[in-house]
Order: sequence, then structure tokens, then C-alpha cells
Amino acid sequence: MQEKYPQARTAAGSDRKDDRQDGRQPDRQAGNQTGRQAVRQSDRQAGRKEQTPSQGALLDQSTWAAPKKSLGQHFLRNPDICQRIADLALPHDEDQILEIGPGPGALTKVLERMPHAHLLLLEKDSHWARVRSEEGGPRTEVRCMDALQFPWEELEGAWKVVGNLPYNVASPLIWDIAARCHALERAVFMVQKEVGQRLAARPGTKDYGALSVWVQAHLVPHLDFVVKPGAFLPPPKVDSAVLSFVPRPLAERPVEAHRLARVLKICFQQRRKQLGGLLRKSGETALLARLEALGLPLTARPEELSVTDFLNLSETSPAASSRE
Repeated sequence: MQEKYPQARTAAGSDRKDDRQDGRQPDRQAGNQTGRQAVRQSDRQAGRKEQTPSQGALLDQSTWAAPKKSLGQHFLRNPDICQRIADLALPHDEDQILEIGPGPGALTKVLERMPHAHLLLLEKDSHWARVRSEEGGPRTEVRCMDALQFPWEELEGAWKVVGNLPYNVASPLIWDIAARCHALERAVFMVQKEVGQRLAARPGTKDYGALSVWVQAHLVPHLDFVVKPGAFLPPPKVDSAVLSFVPRPLAERPVEAHRLARVLKICFQQRRKQLGGLLRKSGETALLARLEALGLPLTARPEELSVTDFLNLSETSPAASSRE
């Protein structure tokens, strides 16, 4: 499926490039460095036995399959965390809920007990898709597919989207959902803590980047709580964070989202450069003129501009002049 915003994931990648320069590890690397071998090694060093499903709440030994490193699987096993995530979705009897990556179903089973009209599960792993189909209730539908390939534009009505997202796809997946899921009413996602901090970051902070601006141009994020590695099997090497999102009013969202994606790609490839020099060097005379017309200082750096500044900078329609 062709991407609607071709610059989108490239712009998000510029954040990861800056991470390497800062000595931080991007979320994809963090996901790839985990797995059963790493768990065994850390357990041996700490004098612990290797964890098994029988030692973790909500994990069924009879249907167990080892987590796949290639899919970045870290299965949530703490019932209290599952309940807190489900509660943040604010479920009601008429709700349509979509869960991404249910795996062994720890969160799914909590959602099935809560008010809802329809529960749609997207699971890429064929084993867990089969198990969820066999164990699911009458209001549960399972699709064995990659959430990155899901046609978010085709959802009808109002939907709440939840999930414990694999570290290696969380950023591009939330980027897509923010822009393409027009039926979104509310979302609750668990991601790597560092990614969560970027999603909710404010201008002028080290975590503020292309991902922050893009997501906040479409949604209002709130970092709700942090989850320690012990809540998962196998435990990741970093903390996780749970965030909730609600859509921004239509009048505040990008009028020309493809232009915003392009501007973010240009600006955040060199986020510490002054915008005046950066745009001149890139030959972006139209953007430079727009920057001056908006009264934004040429000495400002990309990380200093607000979401509204980027929206105004990227748009040429009359709607841009109404933003404050």
C-alpha cells in the first residue's frame, strides 16, 4: 500500500539520527537488543531462573509460544497495568475498540470484560491470531495482519484504539494513525518511555522533534504513567510509558498535511541549525520568505518553534492565517 505522506517516516527518522549524535539509542535498536537470550543472560547474572509463562500473571501455559525477537514482542503480564490501560480508554457500551498486537491476550481479556459493542484485534503473529480467534468472545473480531498495513482511513463511526506497541514500529505506527485514522475518538498506547517523552514533548526541550510536532498537530497527548520492565515477559531493557490521546478539533489540524511532513523533514534533519541559514543552504526560498512573513526569527532553531508555528509555516491556504 502506497504511503499517503511519503516524507512522514523519513522525518521521524531524522529524530533517530539526532539520537545517535546525542549518544541515545533509537527505539528500533532498543527493540532489537531484547529477547530471550538477553533475558537468560541478565537472569544468570542476577542469580535468577529464566522466567516462564507460569511465573507471569495472565499468561496461559497451554497456548504459550516464545516471544519473537523479529517482531519486538514483550508480552504484558501485569493485571493491574492491563486494567489501568483499559480504564484509560474510557469504554462505554456502544464503543468500537481496536487493539493492536494482542499477543497472549492479557489486555484483550480485560477489554472483553469491559463495556463495548465491538472489539477488533490486529495481530501480525499467526500463532497468536489463531489463539485470539479461538478464545475470543462473540463481539471480538481478529485480523491476522501488520498494523502498519491497516487501512486506517476506512474505519467508520467512532473508534478507540489501544495497544502495547512493539518498540521497533511504535513511532511510524502512531505517525500513521494520527494522520490517517479520521474515525479516532481516543487512543491509549504503551511505548518505550523515551518515545513517550518525545510524543508529549514541548518546544525547546531535547525530546521535541518531528514526531512531537506531527503527532501534536493531529492529537493532544498525555503521558499517564511509566511501566517498569518487570511487567513484561521477556522484560525489556528500558522503561515503558502509557500515553492517552484525543484528536485536536478539525479547525486546528493540518490543512495540507503533506506540506507539514515536508517542512518537518527539511527542518529536523539539522535541528540545531538556525532556520535562516538552514533554509538558505537548502535552497528553500519560499519557506524562508514564509518564515519572515510570519515574523519568526531567522536565528530560531527548529526545536524552538511551536506546533502552531510549524503549521503556519507549512500552509499557504487562508486557514493558516487564522491559527493562533
